[in-house]
Amino acid sequence: DCNETCDNCRYPKEQFDGQEDVKVAIETVMELEDKYGIDHIIKIITGNNDKTINSYGHHLLNNFGRGKDKDYLWWKSVIRQTMMAGYLDKDIETYGTLKTTEHSKDFLNNPHQVMVAKNRDFEQISKEHRDEQIQEGGSKGFDDKLYQMLKDLRKHEAKKNEVPPYIVFQEGSLEEMAIKYPIKLDELAKIPGVSESKARRYGQPFLNLISEYVEENEIDRPDDFVVKSVANKSKLKVFIIQSLDKKASISDISSAKSISNEEVLEEIENIVYAGTKVNLDHEIDALLDKEYQEEIYDYFREAESDSIDEAVQEFGNDVYSREELQMMRIKFISEMAN
Repeated sequence: DCNETCDNCRYPKEQFDGQEDVKVAIETVMELEDKYGIDHIIKIITGNNDKTINSYGHHLLNNFGRGKDKDYLWWKSVIRQTMMAGYLDKDIETYGTLKTTEHSKDFLNNPHQVMVAKNRDFEQISKEHRDEQIQEGGSKGFDDKLYQMLKDLRKHEAKKNEVPPYIVFQEGSLEEMAIKYPIKLDELAKIPGVSESKARRYGQPFLNLISEYVEENEIDRPDDFVVKSVANKSKLKVFIIQSLDKKASISDISSAKSISNEEVLEEIENIVYAGTKVNLDHEIDALLDKEYQEEIYDYFREAESDSIDEAVQEFGNDVYSREELQMMRIKFISEMAN
């Protein structure tokens, strides 16, 4: 009994008959002779004529743009369901290349109903999950006056350090500070979302402000400064960290743990936002030239928000995939915030 706390209950998926779209997915993989991965397939189906698609002449394929009326998450769901049904397979040894199976032609010759549940928007859920983590323990009724002062200070410190405000401290962490009134570095490092390195890097001005505020307003701080930590790493998190240290790919990790690439990236984001550095350079270098990495890195340096959706809007769907942007965001947060 999950008491409606599991992801399936909290984020229910609506199902649709995806028979025609499954056919499109299989046909596209066949057209490409089993040589490309899921992102490339989706770009073709949705008609994203980026530099890679154009250079290979894949904008001339029969299925180019046939699914442009539906979004990336839908087609990812379709392909995942097609794989689960055994009509497509992913070759882990070739970095997730999609391949047809012995059952692919059977489905094309005798199509039938295939129910597809649209993937959750992991970008939004991941952000909600992080907010829940940071506010775990009932972060309500915080000192609003102090909170506003901390937000103003964060803006000042972000400008001084030439980083976005979210790099300094997330808003949920500021709320916790306005409840617990930390005045020492070790106390600040117990605030959810604040690692020891982040506390050392950005914390002192905040501690000075809180200390002065506490003294001026004669506030009684908690005698036993204990904040419930949410940075307790699960076995999966430990496995991911160790695997990345060994330069394992995202696909290798997802295969080893029987989870999706999106779920692996979500876990890596949670790890990074909790204050642990990770290194994805081996994965990023295989996908993006240095000049493109610098372009995305500069974007996150100047952006007010770390939203992937806003990054996609900024660059357009035909320039970088969500996965590429997500990995670059992880790199940026890891290097700048931890």
